[in-house]
Amino acid sequence: MKRSKQSELQKQKIIVYGGGAILILIMIGSWLPRSCPIVRQIIAPCPVSRIANTPETSVERDIARIAHQVVDRDLVEFSAKAQEYRKTTEIRFSFRGDLSKSIAYLAAKVSTDAVSEPNGKTVTPTPSTSTKTAIERLALVTHPLLTELDWARFTSTQPNVSMYQRTEQFETIDQLQQSLPPAKELAVDSIIAKRWNLDYRQYTPLDELVSLDGIKFVVTSYTPNTPDGGWLQYRQTFNLQNAYITKEGMIEGMLILSNVQNTNPAFLISSVGVDYRSLK
Repeated sequence: MKRSKQSELQKQKIIVYGGGAILILIMIGSWLPRSCPIVRQIIAPCPVSRIANTPETSVERDIARIAHQVVDRDLVEFSAKAQEYRKTTEIRFSFRGDLSKSIAYLAAKVSTDAVSEPNGKTVTPTPSTSTKTAIERLALVTHPLLTELDWARFTSTQPNVSMYQRTEQFETIDQLQQSLPPAKELAVDSIIAKRWNLDYRQYTPLDELVSLDGIKFVVTSYTPNTPDGGWLQYRQTFNLQNAYITKEGMIEGMLILSNVQNTNPAFLISSVGVDYRSLK
């Protein structure tokens, strides 16, 4: 009987001590600094990644002047309040890092139920009626073979299309599209290849290249970014009339990245601004 009471007392002590330890861990966890989500990284008004001490070097001061977060995932997401007119949606942000290997695409979640009316308007179903969605790549943001490319660059009336030529042979992008050069000489990114409905035998995928040896033409959705100190400013306009609208009335966008984890210097990004510009 005495042993039974002692055993019961020991069990009670273990429960009390265990409960106390868990409470202490919870309290410690509440004091630790919170970072951005790491499983599903969100570009949001998140605590800025500050340098621990007062910035001393010019690089540290340049980094600290723009609120930012470290990108440690291959997919980072953002959202913005939707408006009814989205045909001229401007997306802008700043970024920096080791761009000698990094590739980044800007994308958006779109409704594949969207339909065009005879008057030219695109009608996107409400979240309660729209069931089919897809991730649509909008533009190439950065590519190691293009950031320092000094070839002649041509733009087009086609939205977000650029052509680079090692030596000028075509006066317009339309001319190249109508008379494609050999696939081994033509590099195209995934967005343009899909938009032009190219067969895989008609071009060399830009994303798979590590050099432009043998390539004479590059057709891409990339547009040179604007330098801002050590940062690069991205600013482009897209037709997002077919964007999927969440129940909260938001559109959702993302950056699809490769080769950004554990880079030195780290890949940094600011918050993302979205503006809807009406045509007058």
